[in-house]
Amino acid sequence: MAATPLTPATWSRLTASISRWTGFHPDAIWARAVLRALAPLLDGGTAPDELIALAERDDPALRRRLTQAVPVGETYFFRIPEHFALVRNVLAPRWAAEPARPRAVWSAGCAGGEEAYSLAAVLRAAGVRAFEVVGTDLVEANVAAARAARYGAWSLRASVPAVEDPFLPAAGEGPREVDPALRSRARFEVHNLLDAAPPPGRFDLIFCRNVLIYFTHAAAARALSSLAAALAPGGVIAFATMDLSEAPAPLVRLGAPELQVFQRPPVDGALRAAPEPARPVSTVPAPPPSTGPGAPLRPPSARAAHRPAPPPPPAAAPEPVSLHLRVLAQIERGDHAGARALLGDLRRAAPQYLPGLLEGALLCAREGRRAHALELMRSVLDRAQALPSEAPVAGPETLPARFYAAAARRFLGGEVPR
Repeated sequence: MAATPLTPATWSRLTASISRWTGFHPDAIWARAVLRALAPLLDGGTAPDELIALAERDDPALRRRLTQAVPVGETYFFRIPEHFALVRNVLAPRWAAEPARPRAVWSAGCAGGEEAYSLAAVLRAAGVRAFEVVGTDLVEANVAAARAARYGAWSLRASVPAVEDPFLPAAGEGPREVDPALRSRARFEVHNLLDAAPPPGRFDLIFCRNVLIYFTHAAAARALSSLAAALAPGGVIAFATMDLSEAPAPLVRLGAPELQVFQRPPVDGALRAAPEPARPVSTVPAPPPSTGPGAPLRPPSARAAHRPAPPPPPAAAPEPVSLHLRVLAQIERGDHAGARALLGDLRRAAPQYLPGLLEGALLCAREGRRAHALELMRSVLDRAQALPSEAPVAGPETLPARFYAAAARRFLGGEVPR
């Protein structure tokens, strides 16, 4: 925890209230952001004991102040391209073949709206006529940014497919503005995943990615129940790799495990497609899916997603990041032996490099080497917890130390003391 006027006992009680309101695990709560939010109260003479009393009786003003300070708002356009490949190649053709049926999509935990507009751009480019994307986030500032629909370079750091470009033509070097015609397909609301769920059976597709990883197990289970209930029969939901470890009832996994995509069974009880096992990535494209109304839903497996290898590292990339990118390239090609060898080189060259330890644990888990994966995840947790929670950790994507602690805690599950 950062230097703070609050005693450890006071901080513990305060974060327990914040966790109850937001679902965030206390260790994933950013101390600096909380103290910044509390500074006007503390500077104005409010005693820590008064803050605790207010928090524990759910004072509305304090609750709003702190819930707005806690969550993560980091994302970018077309993040996790495999999920957009599923929408582009599997869902959108089916939906376009049924133009009279409006489709509802939910971007849950939408941050600044990048994910929601990416989804809208893919659906529009695929010829889906009747759809609406609803983006929700706990943070009012994120929802306001999504409604403003103006984005700088940080939100655009992944390549945007030309046919799916959501923006107006660039005017100079300033922020890019989302096409108003696309903006009309999306709306944004403030919503807490622990609050009342949307009407059941409403959404054909839900993206809830890199959200549950920060939650306690109880909060994640509660949110999952609401998300699953919000899916229409036959609807699909996508999570990020570390968000959960098994299919939440009554959903069934679709595609390779690392895709973290699940389907709610249709009303007739018959799944549109059986789950497919993970398999090495092939350079041979999968045959195009059948798109007729009666065709089975066939999710992209690791092969069918046909993910391009990560780009070669820039010349200025730090050595651990450069090695890590080479590991990712081997994994994308299905060469797990080559990836293991490079991970060994990476660990010897940079034993404290957290992203490499996490990558190694995930590779072991995919290969069924659970004991080794657990050992590596314990190392990830120990090292991440030794850092300030908000400390940036350099990797292929710079993330705070609390991301790695949360990822390890989620993987380790019940064996992590609370």
